[in-house]
Amino acid sequence: MATPHVAGVAALLAEKHPDWTGARLKDALMSSSKTLDATAYELGAGRVDVAAALAAHITATGSADLGFASWPHEENKPVTRTVTYSNSSDDPVEVNLAVEGMPAGVATLADTALTVPAHGSASTTVTGDGTAAPVGVSSGRVTATVGGAPVAHTALGLVKEEERYTLTVHVKDRDGAPTPAYLGVQRLTEGVDPFPAAVGESGTLELRLKPGTYTVDTFLDVRGSRGEDSLGLGFLTEPEIVLDRDREITLDGRRLREIRAEVEKRTETRQLLMEFDREANGASYGGAVQVPITYDSIFAAPTREPATGTFEYRTVWRLGKPLLEATVDGVRLAGATPQGGGTLLEGRHRLGLVDAGTGTPAEYAGKAATGRAVLVRLTEGADPKQLAQAAQDAGAKALFVTDTALDPARWRLGTKGHSEWTFRSAETPDDRITYLPMLNLGFDLDTDLHGDVRAGGRLPVGISAEYVKGATGTGTIGTGTLEVSYDEGTTWTKVALRKASRGASWTGELRVPSGVSSVSLRAGAGDDRGGSVTQEVIRAVGVK
Repeated sequence: MATPHVAGVAALLAEKHPDWTGARLKDALMSSSKTLDATAYELGAGRVDVAAALAAHITATGSADLGFASWPHEENKPVTRTVTYSNSSDDPVEVNLAVEGMPAGVATLADTALTVPAHGSASTTVTGDGTAAPVGVSSGRVTATVGGAPVAHTALGLVKEEERYTLTVHVKDRDGAPTPAYLGVQRLTEGVDPFPAAVGESGTLELRLKPGTYTVDTFLDVRGSRGEDSLGLGFLTEPEIVLDRDREITLDGRRLREIRAEVEKRTETRQLLMEFDREANGASYGGAVQVPITYDSIFAAPTREPATGTFEYRTVWRLGKPLLEATVDGVRLAGATPQGGGTLLEGRHRLGLVDAGTGTPAEYAGKAATGRAVLVRLTEGADPKQLAQAAQDAGAKALFVTDTALDPARWRLGTKGHSEWTFRSAETPDDRITYLPMLNLGFDLDTDLHGDVRAGGRLPVGISAEYVKGATGTGTIGTGTLEVSYDEGTTWTKVALRKASRGASWTGELRVPSGVSSVSLRAGAGDDRGGSVTQEVIRAVGVK
């Protein structure tokens, strides 16, 4: 509940001083707060004091960060910050200044007294010296008094790092390109827990760690070994890193070697595990991944033998006779996988094959599916239960679901497409993910089950635009355009659009001439931040 309380006090203070900036309101709330028996790193400048904030004539800079003194300490320089005092009264005020709560010699004031003019300000400086501070957190305040009574305070803080060194980790994929990764990091000391770390798109991460012996590992998505769309999982590790000074390591995917299980008979993987164990200095650390079927190949990189303790990597397969094998015209279908919870045919069967399109009940009309195998193309949002029910109702003996067509020649529509995006972006910190303000287009055009429309009539058409989910830095989508081509993109005609009353959507009308075989569409949208998208689809729909 702290946020609404503070916001309410800020509103009261802004009502009394409508000319104050947000920064001055914040300083006033902090410098007039009730000090507490805790460090600024735990409880900030103090607890908001409504009465004191509204009655204060003298306000001060809310806080001053006196720096981070990194190891080795000899290389650090003193840090100086400006502290400003403001006077909202009609008379000048003399304030006495003193440092409280900080270890001796850590924070030094340039002035011990200031005169703050009426409706004006006066400044001094405070300098923090990390060499004089103890290791850890130092916290205190500069207190301003008038006649011995405190009138404002400025929170102070300084951190002095214990002995630490930088471990720089580079991660590369199988082609040697930098790649993001999730790391496991373990200090090989008894009683110390491992921790995760994320490597960003740069492929490099710097960790500031205590001295000691460490192990670092990652399970990395990599290019698989079975073609363009193949996905592999690779295990990379550096089992022993002695961190007695700054170190740099590379988890290099180019060193990965594929691991396969080869047996005499044809088998399929029922279970696949990738496991590792590292033990040293009383610490025991390990991990295991049950590899999902998403991955069709696995890899691990050779490692050097550690000087202390043991390291072991294992790949464990559970293989079995394939539950399902199928051939079409003598060619074996690779990757045929039974649906979980489905019923398999026993024995060997020879079945006719029926193409049932996307598997809706309407697409079975006029097709002799009884006692045959049916092939269905999976579409986005399709319910597997409904697909199975439709096949069963049609009398099918087996159902095969694929995300590609049986014969590429059947794809007569959507033969070519081109999209372009314009958007603003900036560098994202390594420990964050940013969704860019990219615009997506949607088309609204009624067709029959084959993707066709009738020629010779008027055809309503609509387009819409929206940002990708979670995008930052978005603006207001304000423009939409649409062009149509009836000669597969040789010539284009602009379509008049009407803006919908709500949302970024537009409607128009096409007049499809007789004698054409297809309709191609080219649409665009833009926002008030310079972002835009254009999308061209050749043979978007057919004409009958």
